[in-house]
Amino acid sequence: FRPPTYDLRKIPSSRKMMLIYGAKDGLADPMDVASMLSLLPDSDSYPIKFVPQYAHMDFVLGTNADEMIYGHIIEFLTI
Repeated sequence: FRPPTYDLRKIPSSRKMMLIYGAKDGLADPMDVASMLSLLPDSDSYPIKFVPQYAHMDFVLGTNADEMIYGHIIEFLTI
């Protein structure tokens, strides 16, 4: 399966965005995230949270997601 190609350069650098990903995510593994970051304009300006023990559904169903993820999202959105 090959997903459609999107021109990520069209995302305005003024768009507020945070990237959160896990090492065990089979749908967005670290190599995929690195590839995507290389295509984003001003990719150094985006906050990134890497959670080594997280897989795709852990962001929603993880028993410690409130500690590992949600606080970072709330802080990011209130800046």
